[in-house]
Amino acid sequence: MYTIIDSLHADHINFSRLLGALERQVETLKEGGMPDFEIMLDTVDYLQNYADLYHHPREDLIFRFHLERSDVARDEVNELRRQHRALWESTNRVRLAIDGILHGDIVQRDLFIEQISAYVTQQLDHLNAEEGYILPLLRQLFEAQDWEQLNRSLPFRADPLFGPTVDQQYRALYTRIVNVPDAVAESGLGA
Repeated sequence: MYTIIDSLHADHINFSRLLGALERQVETLKEGGMPDFEIMLDTVDYLQNYADLYHHPREDLIFRFHLERSDVARDEVNELRRQHRALWESTNRVRLAIDGILHGDIVQRDLFIEQISAYVTQQLDHLNAEEGYILPLLRQLFEAQDWEQLNRSLPFRADPLFGPTVDQQYRALYTRIVNVPDAVAESGLGA
């Protein structure tokens, strides 16, 4: 049976693929090349519009559901909720930086590389914390009726990039991502 945790895990794998693509654009920059800033912007736009506005709020509802019933891993869960807010802010800063470059802003290459690299690390550390501890814990702690209750109460939105239909604004990004099969393996998340 496909569960909410399976859905979150699938999202995490997809986010990891995108972060791998973003890292490859940074590598191009480090080597003195010109990255595809449009693809970078589309990647960050997706992470903001899907991960930050849909995926993380869903996780926060699941975390709240857990904390209303148990104190197990309370500090870790609260830290992940704090990270969701921090990721929103980081994503917004990165998006503004990339958008600025596309609109002619002059940005110091080393500082931009540092900003994007730190952002990717922040995202991957967050994914690994969820995948490595919290999601397996919730899978263990929640009963079937808990999942049923969550299924009824959580909002659903089809993934605009990896869902059944790719939104027009993400088609170029999708084409780039599906042509990079090793992105998940590089991330360490696995299927």
